[in-house]
Amino acid sequence: MKNTAKIGFLMILAVIALTACAGGNINIPLPQTINIEPAKSDVPLEIAAFLGKWEGWWPRGMDAVLIVEKIDKHGATIIYAWGEAPSWRIKQGYRRYDAAVYIEESIPSLVEIP
Repeated sequence: MKNTAKIGFLMILAVIALTACAGGNINIPLPQTINIEPAKSDVPLEIAAFLGKWEGWWPRGMDAVLIVEKIDKHGATIIYAWGEAPSWRIKQGYRRYDAAVYIEESIPSLVEIP
């Protein structure tokens, strides 16, 4: 599986997991500057729906936040932040990604631009 396909799959899983578990008391580091820009009117609703902040947690209680700051028909700016998960040897952190938007079989997804 190509690296971009793996990341696209992980982003889809993240949105599904965070949507299913949304809410709660998430306390993980985020960048000091977060700028969520409204989608332009030419962005289809199924793509614009990704815009915003999604919170939840992975199994074993690892908190996670996915923020889609900017999105258009071709690309997005995303922040993914995660909490600490000692059983997985993961320390909390965050990373900002530039992503491509693609639609496969009517399902939009976001894929990191390498």
